[in-house]
Amino acid sequence: MLSRITGVSGGRAFRLFTGRNYALQSLASVLLEELHQQYTLSYYPTGAVDDDFHEVQIKIRKPGIEIRHRNGYYVTKAGANN
Repeated sequence: MLSRITGVSGGRAFRLFTGRNYALQSLASVLLEELHQQYTLSYYPTGAVDDDFHEVQIKIRKPGIEIRHRNGYYVTKAGANN
C-alpha cells in the first residue's frame, strides 16, 4: 500500500523490517545522493476548471536517466477546499 501511495506522488518507499540488521550508513548515502540529484518542475494549467484527471507525460532524451513523477493531476475550481 505504501509503495502505491508513494508511486502516485512520484515518491519512493523503502521497507525496513524489525529484527533485521541493515547497513544504515549505505542506505543514508543512497538517500542523500538521490536528494542531491532531485529537480522540481512545476506546471500551472490555464483555462482548465473541470474536475477531470489530466495525465502528465515526461520524456527524457538522455539514456540511463531514471525519473519519478506524478501520473497526473486534478484541477479544482478556485476557492474550493482541497
